[in-house]
Amino acid sequence: MKEIYVISYKATGRIKSSGRIDKELDALNLDGSTVTEKIAKRLLNTDLEVTYLPNGLLPDSNTQKIENNLIVPLSIEDVAKDDLIKEAVNLKLDLKSAIVWQFRMIQAIWSTGVSKGIWSASDIESTELKQKYVEWGQKLTRLEELGE
Repeated sequence: MKEIYVISYKATGRIKSSGRIDKELDALNLDGSTVTEKIAKRLLNTDLEVTYLPNGLLPDSNTQKIENNLIVPLSIEDVAKDDLIKEAVNLKLDLKSAIVWQFRMIQAIWSTGVSKGIWSASDIESTELKQKYVEWGQKLTRLEELGE
């Protein structure tokens, strides 16, 4: 008999993944390692849990969650939280991008100043600052090589 398994976050019920399993066939597995047991072992000591439900349509993780062992629609509050999380993630990405561009501007200013004889490497006394400049420059170069 086929069933649906849904892996969700314990605290929120938000669905991480789902699929179908035939528990009768799974129990016949001769090596003793059933899919059901493997799922349970993988979820040990995590913030995830598995719920088994009668066979039917697989849930949509974008619009549904698990609540009291049932598939239910996301509430307005759930969607609002998701929107806030997405906004925070996008803001962090924007800030990281801004930091990269700021460093590139510093590199351009420094290179221009050195090429015009305005200053030289010996003008920076902090060894740590020099090391960070080189380290970040190498990281940015690598990012460019990777097409980022």
